[in-house]
Amino acid sequence: MQLSSDKMLLTVVLILVGFGIIMVYSTSGVYASAEGNEHYFLLRHVFSILLGTTAMLIVSMIPYRVYRRPTLILPLLFLAIALLVLTLIPGIGAKINNARRWLPLGSVRTFQPSELAKLILILYFSAYMVKKQDKIRSFTFTVIPSLIILGIFFCLVVVQPDLGTAINLIALIIPLMFIAGVRISHLVGVFLVVSPIIGAIAWTNPYQKMR
Repeated sequence: MQLSSDKMLLTVVLILVGFGIIMVYSTSGVYASAEGNEHYFLLRHVFSILLGTTAMLIVSMIPYRVYRRPTLILPLLFLAIALLVLTLIPGIGAKINNARRWLPLGSVRTFQPSELAKLILILYFSAYMVKKQDKIRSFTFTVIPSLIILGIFFCLVVVQPDLGTAINLIALIIPLMFIAGVRISHLVGVFLVVSPIIGAIAWTNPYQKMR
């Protein structure tokens, strides 16, 4: 019997989650034992999975058209920008290993806004590309506004500094734009311009050199 796409996706997710649990336990047990509890990282990972599963179930019950509403997506976009800015403010953002990527949650835990930004950017650009379908092949009316938004997020993440996540943001959105119907020539042009910029950042930034 052929699996439906939903069941196939669920199967793949469960396999990846199971593999992740095994890897977390096998690679962190010794270090966790030194901290007094060999299951510490395993339990924390399982808790994160349960939290993510709960969020997934809640989100899945919301009609997808809701996420296209400007009254929802625009506030989320500004929220993501505000959180990224907060990480850069001394006394608010948590500085760890010479990087300001986190916001403190209590005295122990931290929150990384760039991870939330990934999700919000996917929602925003999905809604934006649907709205711009009549001008999807226009560089002026579709690509340039998209690059401005993506550029803001890219810069805010790069200065944390977190070049890897900044590149991930681009890697998430460019394929989305391609699937939406943006001209390949436009995307290739963007790639040719952005690649040297990323290379220059990686070459000149002392933090990236140290990494």
